Amino acid sequence: MTGHFLLDGSLLSVSFFNTILMLWLGLTVLLNAGHRTPAGRSGSWGFWIAAAGLMLGGLFFVFHSILLGFSLSAIIPALQSWWRAGWITVVLLPFSWYVVMLWYSGFWEEGAEDLVRRHRLWFLFCAASALAWILLALTSNSFPAVGELSRYELEPPPAESGFPGVMLAYPPFIILYISLAADALRRPGPTTRLMGTDARLRARPWFSAASIVFLAVCMLVGVAEWWVLLNANTELIGEFLTVLGLLDLAICMLIGLATLLLGQAVVAYEVFTGRILPRRGLARYWRNAVLLAAGYSLVVGWSLASRVVPIYILLLATVMMTVFYALLGRRSYTERDSFLEVLRPFVTSQRLYERVTAGGESAPGADTAGPFRMLCSEILGCERAALMAAGPMAPLWGPPLAYPEGFSPSPPFPETAGDSNRTAVTNLAPGRADRLRWALTLSSRRGPIGLLLLGEKRGGSLYTQEDFEIAQAACERFIDTQTSAELTRRLVAIQRERLVGSRILDRKTRRVLHDEILPALHTSLLALSGRNAGGLESEKALAELALTHRRISQLLLDTPGSPPSEDLSAGIVDALRRLLEDDLPGSFDAVRWEIEPSAETAAHALPPMYLEVLYYAAREAVRNAAKYGRGGDSPRPLHLSLTLAGTDPLELSVEDDGVGMQSVAPAGDATGQGLALHSTMMAVIGGELAAQNRNGGGTLVRLTIPRAAPSTPKDLPPAIE
Repeated sequence: MTGHFLLDGSLLSVSFFNTILMLWLGLTVLLNAGHRTPAGRSGSWGFWIAAAGLMLGGLFFVFHSILLGFSLSAIIPALQSWWRAGWITVVLLPFSWYVVMLWYSGFWEEGAEDLVRRHRLWFLFCAASALAWILLALTSNSFPAVGELSRYELEPPPAESGFPGVMLAYPPFIILYISLAADALRRPGPTTRLMGTDARLRARPWFSAASIVFLAVCMLVGVAEWWVLLNANTELIGEFLTVLGLLDLAICMLIGLATLLLGQAVVAYEVFTGRILPRRGLARYWRNAVLLAAGYSLVVGWSLASRVVPIYILLLATVMMTVFYALLGRRSYTERDSFLEVLRPFVTSQRLYERVTAGGESAPGADTAGPFRMLCSEILGCERAALMAAGPMAPLWGPPLAYPEGFSPSPPFPETAGDSNRTAVTNLAPGRADRLRWALTLSSRRGPIGLLLLGEKRGGSLYTQEDFEIAQAACERFIDTQTSAELTRRLVAIQRERLVGSRILDRKTRRVLHDEILPALHTSLLALSGRNAGGLESEKALAELALTHRRISQLLLDTPGSPPSEDLSAGIVDALRRLLEDDLPGSFDAVRWEIEPSAETAAHALPPMYLEVLYYAAREAVRNAAKYGRGGDSPRPLHLSLTLAGTDPLELSVEDDGVGMQSVAPAGDATGQGLALHSTMMAVIGGELAAQNRNGGGTLVRLTIPRAAPSTPKDLPPAIE
């Protein structure tokens, strides 16, 4: 120690602070990357170098703190064996910084030709120079011994001629390492990491600031070396140690500042851990580590400088650690309570049974808008977002949900990605009018079911890994809940309509039988049984009986019966041919068939229920075309085209050249219990029904169904006509 209380306390505190933070960062990178790095990833060794460099810096300050506890005369004999190792450390640290910055900038990744061209020769030169410095430290006498510092003169003897040259050559080489690292950061190569470009742009200010601080450290080290060379033979040992201590304190404080900058980049953007995205908890632990390091270093450092009895220092550190742990526990419980408060809207029952069974067609569905806005505002913290369904869920979902209210996303939207990546995130094209930046694919067991579009995060930070995982799980639940509720509501509404229709038909039957048929039969019987009935009365009675017979026959026709089961054993194509020949003869002027053999084979491989749903949906489309295609103009020509193509998914198209859907008058028949019901059934089996008007006139109904359909779900309703 220097003997100055303020200087010694500050030196010990800063040294302890740097020790804790560097070791924490090194262990964090090592435990969160290293063995977790995906196999085969290019440049995975960079994680190990980054962790080793940080831990090497921590060990350096461990020994630095030990040295500060002794006087210079007391430690010189013990330092002879560590002096050369110290020179190796101060050479390796800046070179490791340059190597890590090259690795982080993509020097060893494909497509970094410009970066490789600029730094290939410089990297080889720096590697050779660092190796030369290490060999000199191990084998040569060019590096001074510790004891020589106190008796060195400006004109050393020939045996020590290498001393000033070696020490004075150190700062230029360090400046070269740091400058090259800054150039790699300023113009990096391409990256394949998700959101890697954004992470680099946002982490670059922290790295650049850390590089500038390291450069200042190197310059200050050079100043310290010059001062030592000029004043090492002074007789004023007290002043010499004081100035040396001040230089040491300034260097340590700059290194501590660089550590804080580097730690912010590590925890905020996961620059050294190899994670796809940063994690929210890591930044919280980093703040706790900084607070712990600051409090602990101040207490222990100043206690040692004041030469307090060791037992008191130990007790003081113990009390401080206990208080810190208690505060950390309280913070954890507070965060847990806040989390539960935010979680409540997502786990509260929405009473879907009462909603679905209460109001039929007007019954409200699942309330997903409120939880979605809570997700965006409180959990994700995004400026804007939109949630939309895709695939078979789209007809049951409706328009996209948007946050904030009044916001509307602008097309085009990306295709859903059905890969194995659980969090499939796509960068949207820059410059979109709606300022959406990322698209998160939502999936289920049957494949992609929707998209979550996200804008920038409030405050300009990046989304964390937890953000995307929570958003994906929550939005998949939103889509599943709302589509299930809508599916149930439609089926309940259809069943209610059928019950109402059955009651109306029953009342109509009773009214016709009681008010019309029975009086007519009674009149006819009286006429036929009359004693004076002539031929004219008999003919009138027979005519009345004939009319009554027709009414009864029509009533029987209007009464619904059990639908006949279609024979689909020969395939859906043969069933559709029989439909056109037997049930709809002459409905179309011409029918064109485009059947791919592979598609017909794929259709045969469908489970029976899937095949029935597909057939009845196609039959509904064909019947609608025959019934509404001419739009009331019976002489109008009408042609039908049926196309079966693809294997996975299998696609069946029903196309006509009629008047189109805008002229379909009975919307309740065509879109209520007709296509709406069949689109619901298609969604149940994982397929999709899409109806649209053709550009040249007419209607196109496209039915898609996955070939590799999952096993038939249990408790599904039977196929409905």
